[in-house]
Amino acid sequence: MQEGLQTLTYAVRPKVLGRYLGQIGLMVDALLLAPLAASLVFAEYSMTWRFGLAFGLLLVICLPLARIAAPKTIQNNEALCIVALAFVLAPLAMAYPMAGAGLSFADALFESVSAVTTTGLTTVSRPEEMSPTFLFSRAWGQWYGGL
Repeated sequence: MQEGLQTLTYAVRPKVLGRYLGQIGLMVDALLLAPLAASLVFAEYSMTWRFGLAFGLLLVICLPLARIAAPKTIQNNEALCIVALAFVLAPLAMAYPMAGAGLSFADALFESVSAVTTTGLTTVSRPEEMSPTFLFSRAWGQWYGGL
C-alpha cells in the first residue's frame, strides 16, 4: 500500500500533461467534424461557422501541444489529471457550437457535459423543437462519450 501512495507524491510534469491533452484535443477536434458535416447537410450555416471556429481553435491550440517532447512513461497522478481535464475540455469545445441552437452558454455547457458523460439530462423543455444539428450533436456527443 505504501508503494502505491508514493507514486502519487511526484509532481505532475507539465510536458506530459500538455502532450497527452494535446493528443486528446486533436481527437475531440476530429470528432467535431461529424456535427460540422451535419450542420452543412441540414443547411444550418450559423452552426457551421460555430463548429468551424471551435475546430480551428482546437487545432491551433492542440497541434503544438501534441508535438511536445515528453517522456513515454506516465505517472498515476498525471493520468488522473489528464482524464479529469479531458472531461472538462471536451464539453467546453462543444459548448460554443451548441449555443448556436439558441441556448445560453450555461445551458449549452450543461448539454455538452450531459452528452459527453452520457447522463442524458437536459435543460431543453421541448427537444423535438430543437434544430436537427443540435439533436445530432447531442447524440454524437453521447456516442463518443460512451466510448
